[in-house]
Parts: sequence; structure tokens; C-alpha cells
Amino acid sequence: MNKHVALTILAAAIAFTSSACTQKYLEFSVWEGPSQVSQAKKKFVGGIGGYHDEAWALLEKNDVDGTIALIDGSSSKNYFDWYNLAVLYTVKHDWAKAEECIQKAIEDHEKSFNKPYDMLQEELAYIQDHRARYVSQ
Repeated sequence: MNKHVALTILAAAIAFTSSACTQKYLEFSVWEGPSQVSQAKKKFVGGIGGYHDEAWALLEKNDVDGTIALIDGSSSKNYFDWYNLAVLYTVKHDWAKAEECIQKAIEDHEKSFNKPYDMLQEELAYIQDHRARYVSQ
């Protein structure tokens, strides 16, 4: 079975200005099944952890592994950091690591705010759906 994974990041940032900062997105191909690929667009949460500009510079060079190492090397991660890691593992189609990271994001958010965060729950559902399809092939 060919599990060809396209690790293509269209590094052009689609940005809009919010009241706090400029929001950036990653656009990439997602494996949906044999001979099926779709395009995904995911937020890359900025202004957190102090690594955002350096991470984005790496992503503009399509260096997903370097960006993961940069964020993973951060000594104290919060739910946005875990979310960013989950998105990056999604780009790599490493569904197990993506799910692990989004679960940590959910746990961290619920510890801090004692309530779920819809964006994180939606990302978990997306990852689990794709992981189930990917693993079954």
C-alpha cells in the first residue's frame, strides 16, 4: 500500500489583521485516501512563546521539522504551543503525534479555564478522523 505523503506547504501567508496581531495560516495538502488529496488551511497561533517570528521564517523555507524542534524545545508550553505542534504534525501526516499534542492542548486549556475550547475539540475530531482513515489504508 502506498502511503505517499505530500509534505507541501504553500508558504505564502494568508494574513488578516486582528486587534492583537496578524494571524497567519499554513496551507498544505492532506491525504484523504488512495489517490485523494485535499487542501487544508490551519491557523498558526502567533504571539505565544516568543518563537513565532523564527518559526514562521522556518516555515517560509518549508522547514517543518526545524519548526517542530524550535517549538518542542520551549521549556514551558501552553495550549497554543501544543496546538501549533499538532498542526505541524498534521502537515507531516503524523496523526499519532498530532493527536498526542492536541490532547495536551485540551488538557492544558481545561486546567487553566475549567472549560473546553471548541477550536481544540474540532481539531481533535479532525485529527482522529484523518488518523482512522490513514491507518486503515
